[in-house]
Amino acid sequence: MKNAAGQPLKAEEITYGGWRCTPWYVLDCSHPDVQEHLTQVVKTLREEWGVELFKLDANYWGTLQGQRFQSGVTGVEAYRMGM
Repeated sequence: MKNAAGQPLKAEEITYGGWRCTPWYVLDCSHPDVQEHLTQVVKTLREEWGVELFKLDANYWGTLQGQRFQSGVTGVEAYRMGM
């Protein structure tokens, strides 16, 4: 996602700044390229590497405010697009 200035949205701009090795950036799950990337990552982990259990952490970031690729999409809608 992007911040109000149109720059990539850093997690510490919208969450607490206690993360190590910052900056971390927020993926925009309303963007088709991001959806495809996530699909391919999970597919590779499952089909090629044999991963059977996935722990999803900090994925609520996709619901937070920011400028999305698809205007008018709510945070929850974008989150669901990424799932």
